[in-house]
Amino acid sequence: MNSKTTATLFLAGVLMCFAWEGRAQDTLKINFDEAVQRALQRNVDYRTQQNEVGRAQATATQSLFGLGPEVSLSGDFYERKGRQQITDPDDQSVRFVDVTSRNISLGLNASMVLFNGLNRILTYRSSSNALRAQELGLESAKQQAIVTVTQQYMQVLLSKELYLIALDNYRDQEESLKRIEGQVEVNARPMVDFYNQKAEVSRFKSLLITAENTYQNDLATLAQSIQLEPSTPFLLELPESELETLLAAEYDLDALYETAMANRPDVRQQSFATKASSQSLWATKGGGLPTISAFYNYGTFYNSTIPATIGVQLREVFPAHFYGLSINVPLFNKFQNTSSIQRAKVDYENAKLQDEAIKFSVYQEVLSAYNNVVASKASYYAAKDRLESASLALQLQKERYDIGAGSFVDYSQAVNSHLQAKAGLSQAIFSLKFQQIILDYQCGIVR
Repeated sequence: MNSKTTATLFLAGVLMCFAWEGRAQDTLKINFDEAVQRALQRNVDYRTQQNEVGRAQATATQSLFGLGPEVSLSGDFYERKGRQQITDPDDQSVRFVDVTSRNISLGLNASMVLFNGLNRILTYRSSSNALRAQELGLESAKQQAIVTVTQQYMQVLLSKELYLIALDNYRDQEESLKRIEGQVEVNARPMVDFYNQKAEVSRFKSLLITAENTYQNDLATLAQSIQLEPSTPFLLELPESELETLLAAEYDLDALYETAMANRPDVRQQSFATKASSQSLWATKGGGLPTISAFYNYGTFYNSTIPATIGVQLREVFPAHFYGLSINVPLFNKFQNTSSIQRAKVDYENAKLQDEAIKFSVYQEVLSAYNNVVASKASYYAAKDRLESASLALQLQKERYDIGAGSFVDYSQAVNSHLQAKAGLSQAIFSLKFQQIILDYQCGIVR
């Protein structure tokens, strides 16, 4: 290699170092809480549920004010041509003349329903329970979003761990290749061992490429969930390990089920939805009963043909007060109320079915999550024992191979077993942590 080529490679290496340093400085570091917050801010289902809560809040507010009176102002301004009745305000004489007059009429109208079969009260209670159900639906969507991003977050960490394991093994194989090459040169090893090891290096390089590709794909999936720009490099911070706590934890299945029934937002959401359906049914039935209302109307008038000022006419001549009670008895409304009652009955019956179904579903989900945690603990201990045995086997095989007492095949199998054991232990650890998160989620205690 000439000096020009050496200088060129040196310059390229320096530039790559500066480029990597600049990229590292721009790399965004994200911890678990930040990932969750980003996911919630951009999760479509969660934001949709937020909008639905606003809609339910508006409906509940409307039904609350529906308990009070209804008040309105009215006003008419018009010109009238033709025969009109004109009253003299002084002597109260009346005459009919053909004239064009300018008129103003003003009114204040108030009414309040006193009784309508408790329709308004039940409607308010129904809308309040529907609002509570929607708020719990929002909480359920939040928990689901957290679990999703948690799974993706931990998958990235696992993929990174497997990538680092593959990288370490690839480097170890390269070192072994150099060592065997030196032994071959002094005739301490046959040439076939060199070529076998060279093939192993290529195989481990292929495993490394696959692990790196998996890691990058998992990073891209998480980046999409937390809405990062595609070109933004980022690193995840490893959460504090709670492995010993998880391994020492013991659970009672019945207690877990009771916790889930008390805390899970989807269970409580369905309970409030069932109450809302029941109250909506009774409110609809109340629509077939008589309605009694109190009313008060105030009106006044101005006519330009009457010899009095606007103020006098509006304040003194034409003011009138109307007040009293009104009753409305529905006799026939083309079966509209009957149809509404039937639809409300169906909604209520369906809500009760959903309420029963979710209780059974919760038990099955808690049982499955509980079994998965128990299985993950057993898998962890098995993977730990496997790695310890594989490490000892690899050490012995390496010693035998180095002194020429062992074959390359036996050594290669020991290396592969050790690699699989390391990957298996990492997977077991992350699986246990994730299954614990799923168990918490099924019990409704995701934070």
